[in-house]
Amino acid sequence: MGNGLCGAQGLVGGNAPAQPSAAGNGRNEQSSSPSIASGSPIPAVQIPVQTQTAASPGEPTRTEGSPQDTAPTTAVPSASRSAPTSRARVALMAPTPEDRKAAENLKAEGNALFSKGKYAAAMERYTEAITLCPEWAVLYVNRGMAARKRGDWDRVVTDADAALGLCPGGGREAMKGHYLMGLAMGAKMKHDKSTHHLQKALDAAREANDSIKDEIWRELATANFQRWQLQSDARRAQAKQLQRQLAELLGLSSSCHGGGEGKTNTRDLGGGGGGAEEPKLPPEWAALFAAASWQDTAAEAPSQFTCPLTMEIFRDPVVVPSGRSYERSALLEHLKKVGRFDPITRQHLSEEQLVPNVSLRAAIELYLEEHPWGWGEVK
Repeated sequence: MGNGLCGAQGLVGGNAPAQPSAAGNGRNEQSSSPSIASGSPIPAVQIPVQTQTAASPGEPTRTEGSPQDTAPTTAVPSASRSAPTSRARVALMAPTPEDRKAAENLKAEGNALFSKGKYAAAMERYTEAITLCPEWAVLYVNRGMAARKRGDWDRVVTDADAALGLCPGGGREAMKGHYLMGLAMGAKMKHDKSTHHLQKALDAAREANDSIKDEIWRELATANFQRWQLQSDARRAQAKQLQRQLAELLGLSSSCHGGGEGKTNTRDLGGGGGGAEEPKLPPEWAALFAAASWQDTAAEAPSQFTCPLTMEIFRDPVVVPSGRSYERSALLEHLKKVGRFDPITRQHLSEEQLVPNVSLRAAIELYLEEHPWGWGEVK
């Protein structure tokens, strides 16, 4: 933090500066029992002079150390290693202009190293910059991005939480903080938390029309699909177990494949493996189990929910004057590379005529919520 924090250390943790002696000899000596009332009066002009020239406990740190010293650990106990979150904030002094400029230079060095794939070195630069400007949210986001590349998900969680704590009002860094937190929670198999943060990041990216929204959408689709897979596997296992129990209660184990093999069939069904045979229940029972498994039965998505250009489920649909809807990114690429006309009607079309199809997007989100297997078709 430079000189500002060192001075603060002297005021908080050090002794009071030495006062001149009662005799008023002008030397920087400390009497055994200083008293203003005793002895000859002290000239008023000497008090501020002696106060500013007196040695402070923080002064030797600046003169004996390097000119570009970092913030002492006593003043900022955890700024360089642990992020100041919204739950436990450290009282920090505002960085000086010199600290800010140095932090910007370190950030630029970290970005250059990140672009070269040197993520560990980039994290070191970001950490040094955080030491100088511990309340600059973008530094935590950048270090979290580098930690993500290295698979250090604990660090990603810490830095994402710090960025969110420093941006309570939202903004681009808060959006990236939610994005990083969602990725980390997904890597830790906490899919509910992952989808929660990724959805917040996607909403913020859409509101700001940020280019990262497509990437966030794909990560959200992956998290939702993985969550559905886990839930579907659990439901299928539970349904098979229930079918076995019903078969035993109905005495169907021995009638499935003949009289003498009843015990063997029951044991095969209890294995739970992929090749396990299922009991042959009466048709009405089989229909009941089939109706209960509709959430786990994949089907083709309705054609009105797929883009005619990409043949995928819409992510960001836009409607054109002809009344047709297209995926925004695919249509923009068509207008740029092919021509400024509607891909189907061939009518003249410009980028200014594209209107977000909010109703279609809401319908797709509802469809995916009721048929979560559809997230697997999002690319």
